[in-house]
Amino acid sequence: MEPLAVTVPAAVGLIGAPADQLGGRVLGLALANYRAWAHLEPAEGITIRSDDDEPAWRSVQELSDEVDRYGHIGSQRLVTAAVRTVNRHARRLGASVSRQGFRLRYGSDIPRQVGLGGSTALIVAVQDVVCRHLGVEVDPLVRPTLALAAEADELGLVGAPRTSVIQVLGGVVAMDFEPDRTEAVDGLGHGRYDPVDPSGLPPLFVAHLAAAAAADDSARRELRTRWERADGSVAEIARRLSGLAAEARAAASWRDPGRLAALIDASADLAGTLTMPADLTLMMLEEARDLGIAATPVGSGAIVGAYEDDAAFDAVRSRLGELGAEVQRVEVAEPLHQLAVTGGPPVGDGPRPIHDR
Repeated sequence: MEPLAVTVPAAVGLIGAPADQLGGRVLGLALANYRAWAHLEPAEGITIRSDDDEPAWRSVQELSDEVDRYGHIGSQRLVTAAVRTVNRHARRLGASVSRQGFRLRYGSDIPRQVGLGGSTALIVAVQDVVCRHLGVEVDPLVRPTLALAAEADELGLVGAPRTSVIQVLGGVVAMDFEPDRTEAVDGLGHGRYDPVDPSGLPPLFVAHLAAAAAADDSARRELRTRWERADGSVAEIARRLSGLAAEARAAASWRDPGRLAALIDASADLAGTLTMPADLTLMMLEEARDLGIAATPVGSGAIVGAYEDDAAFDAVRSRLGELGAEVQRVEVAEPLHQLAVTGGPPVGDGPRPIHDR
């Protein structure tokens, strides 16, 4: 058997997040700017190693500061969780995989713990090469659910469904997790995922600030708890976020970048009533908006925004660079699977008012 290699892009929820955690809609995209990868070769037994350099610190305090920022969870735990989830799914399908060994190398240049899906990307990459090596077929529609199971069932993490969907499918994706639209394949559920033409989006930038990284998922966990307790305010905000995501999909079809920029701002403001961004992330957001640029937080240390021209991009890169942020023009990763469009809001002939703004 030939060696296998997979790369998986970073991911962001552009409009509607975190409605996906609450059974709603989101518009998101895959970033080719950053990626995780996995390489597998057949072998006796199983060997796993990282392509990253061995960890090194200049002092005990530097080590301690890094743990404060990123937590103790190492990348190898993500890999073993991914492999174990594949094994569990293979057994559910009645496949025998116990005697097939491999050598696995993995790595990533996705910034850690800032909201760009680095952990999930690694899980998706590892599951892909291991499934192919073992001959375990997983429908693309439910591969995101398998990745989410590695985070939730194996590591006890509260993941965002949108992240694994974007990373499995690539491109720009409109996602709908409404309970009455979910289906199941081989015991794994999935929502409704529709490709969106990226040419309808405005030019986008992504900025991340390493100092704002955080491994704590308590805010996501608390939000989920409030949802499960039938908190009416959470349900209402999730409904309104879903409406914005539906309008964004239609605006992309109309190729209306100005409207999409307004929807980015509206979504960020509404989501901020559910989960307040960390101070440094909020500072980046405010600096971008001070320049008249629509922007939204996508995690604990990153934002994505829409700009009009090169001058606007240079201005936001300079302003955020003063904070220590790395700023790049967004490169949308190519779609990885050609899914049929399964439905969505009517496109119509022109824009409508922003949903419940």
